[in-house]
Amino acid sequence: ILFLVVDSLRYDVIAEDIVETPTFDTLAEEGVEFTNCYAQGISTAPSMTAMLTGRYPLDYDGHWFLEDEQPTMAEQFQRNGYTTGAIHSNPNVSRLRNFHHGFDTFEENILPFEPEGLVSNAPDDLIRYANKFARILSKTPYLPAEKANRPLAQWINSTSEPWFLWTQYMDVHGPYLPGDDFTYRNKFRAEKLWRKAAVNAPESITSDEHDELWENYIKEVRYLDREIGFFLDTLSDQGDLKNTAVVIVGDHGDEFAEHGLYGHGNLPYDELTRVPLVMR
Repeated sequence: ILFLVVDSLRYDVIAEDIVETPTFDTLAEEGVEFTNCYAQGISTAPSMTAMLTGRYPLDYDGHWFLEDEQPTMAEQFQRNGYTTGAIHSNPNVSRLRNFHHGFDTFEENILPFEPEGLVSNAPDDLIRYANKFARILSKTPYLPAEKANRPLAQWINSTSEPWFLWTQYMDVHGPYLPGDDFTYRNKFRAEKLWRKAAVNAPESITSDEHDELWENYIKEVRYLDREIGFFLDTLSDQGDLKNTAVVIVGDHGDEFAEHGLYGHGNLPYDELTRVPLVMR
């Protein structure tokens, strides 16, 4: 089971052909595309607590973390003889929030060093600020899909079947880079514009800035679709794809001023809760 979660992926950009996504289209043609899938949160942590437990996040005060006693999907796979793995770079679903429950392998590329000793006992807020500082040194705000896919393919190739593997792609999440054009200039420009739109002054975003935000978001979706296609081709070459169920789903969407705001800090409008889901 290959469980690919795409952070901030809206339903309409996939379902309404706003951008060409040949990988998504092929998977939908070969499998099943769900047209009424709704996230149970407007941000990553509550949405993923619901996805990994099959429960509404507020049912057990787990809005931002997984409680110790909550059974998870990964634990269910473990009980049925699966090797379980998670490899991602999203600090909102880290082991500090108990998202490692049920995983034999849990690799989180949220800091440029191993989370041992003092770091493993550090407060969640400190890790988040360290993550933000580490992002300054990189040409990309998060680990891009092309780099994230390498350890995924290696893990699959070295793991005995059956297995369950989860990742959380961050490319579509703000700040939106212009696809795979990774430069410090593009990153700093994207960070500045994103902070203005999603944090500080959404009401002052000009029409040109709005267009740039949307166009870069579309480029990110196109880039991610391409990289997932390359990844699946690698698995096919390894002989690992033919017996693999592939699931792609968004954890929530993003707004582009439909209700006066950008990003995903608003009320649960469709732009934030309706997400694509494809199973092949």
